[in-house]
Amino acid sequence: MRLGCVSSERVQRFTSYQAEIENGRALLQSLTVTPNEARRAGLNINLDGQRRTAYDLLSYPNYDLAALRHVWPEALDAIGPKVAEALEIEAGYSVYLDRQATAIADQQRDEDRQIPLEFNYNVLSGLSNELKAKLSAARPFNIAQAAIVEGMTPAAIALLLVHLRRLPSSARHSA
Repeated sequence: MRLGCVSSERVQRFTSYQAEIENGRALLQSLTVTPNEARRAGLNINLDGQRRTAYDLLSYPNYDLAALRHVWPEALDAIGPKVAEALEIEAGYSVYLDRQATAIADQQRDEDRQIPLEFNYNVLSGLSNELKAKLSAARPFNIAQAAIVEGMTPAAIALLLVHLRRLPSSARHSA
């Protein structure tokens, strides 16, 4: 809008649409059901005792908003078809996005893992002699520094992490 590429009317429509999606998401996340209640409404989910939100159920491949209306007819009628479609797509991908966020957090935690100053890279039988020599010369402080050593591969980092995790806790922080 500042550059004049989008009219104020279009900005307002988009802002309104985004608000509808946020409100719909909040509504779906506030509606919960037990497995038995879901079964009575015709939804076949595991009888594991876990309450699920409408948003959780929407992430299942067999369920869309039309199916969930059997459980919450009045509440879900407020969500229009365009917003429903957007929320169905978003919920379907949310499982993958959550996994990706977990993987990123794990990687960041691993990058901060310290490598003891006296770590013997020669004990890593899966590394090439060249890479062992480079790591011994570079003496990286943590996995993030080791990852930028020329020739390091994801497999080599995984091997290094396995060995570091096996170290006694007193040796892990002796750097």
